[in-house]
Amino acid sequence: MSLPRLDDLNVASESDPEGAMTPELAGDPGPTAAVVVCTHTFDRLPYLRKSLHAVLSGTRRPEELFVVVDNNPDLQAVIAREFTDEVFVLANDGRGVSDARNTALGRSTADVVVYLDDDAWPDAAWLAEMLAPFADSQVMGVGGRIVPAWENELAQLPPELYWVVGSTYAGHPEGSVAITRPIGASMAARRAVIQSAGGFSSEFGPSGGMKVSSNEELALFGAIRVVHGDDCVRFSPGAVVHHFAPEARTTWRYLVQRCRVEGSSKAELRDRFGGGLMQHDRSYIFSSLLPAAGRYARRGVRSGDRAALRGASQLVVALAVTSSAYLERRLARRLVPSRRAKG
Repeated sequence: MSLPRLDDLNVASESDPEGAMTPELAGDPGPTAAVVVCTHTFDRLPYLRKSLHAVLSGTRRPEELFVVVDNNPDLQAVIAREFTDEVFVLANDGRGVSDARNTALGRSTADVVVYLDDDAWPDAAWLAEMLAPFADSQVMGVGGRIVPAWENELAQLPPELYWVVGSTYAGHPEGSVAITRPIGASMAARRAVIQSAGGFSSEFGPSGGMKVSSNEELALFGAIRVVHGDDCVRFSPGAVVHHFAPEARTTWRYLVQRCRVEGSSKAELRDRFGGGLMQHDRSYIFSSLLPAAGRYARRGVRSGDRAALRGASQLVVALAVTSSAYLERRLARRLVPSRRAKG
């Protein structure tokens, strides 16, 4: 099954100031695209419907649209009934989001595979903007801008911590520039390149709804950058999606849990790809997170702004927990070979 496009021409994104990212679309249909959405629970079904309808009504429709359901046959049947002729609905060949993404990858024939979270809904021009950078043959992957859609507007996290809810955060690179990794809620890569890199590693990424591991996108795009160079992954700021941010993910408990997962996963990836992979993280800490914590703290002390004091505290706790989990995992990995050698 191949979905028809709404029109015969792709929609180009606005020109990059230097012109490097501007696709020459006249007479060129551009790459074919598969959009992949992975899901596992009925709790996400309202957002999944919103996501799929937004993709199908966009200015650039994909040639293939996959929904991969992780170990939930009843949910798979419901989605298949609702989107009979518009969506490939697949059962996950394995378990967890990484295996689910690979399941669709193995079925796709498109040039570019675009991944979208099941609780994120794109703007009309999203897919066109995600595909535009691929007009440059040196571009292997793309990340889009992700805007949090807060369940409770009064329980927002500081912008520097939007990554906790899978969204573009203060300190993320801006403009059509090279990035080390996209955020998983909206990312794309050339299908052949993902396959050459071995797909998404099942060692990373949530499984069964549990965020016990993270950074599956960093693992994949780290491997891609090793082969294709540091500038092969780009940010496309015009490719906007809105990502549901539940109030439950703004609590202190979730913040600590999420940061521990982030730190330990980053330690695993640092050992695999080297310290260069952490360059952006170091820059984010010293140029964004720490200065912001200081600003919030000063504002809170001077004006009695409780929200500012809470934000400063959240940033400090996030840094402390992530750093301690990172160091703990790195130390553990060093001690295990030493103990084995002594044994």
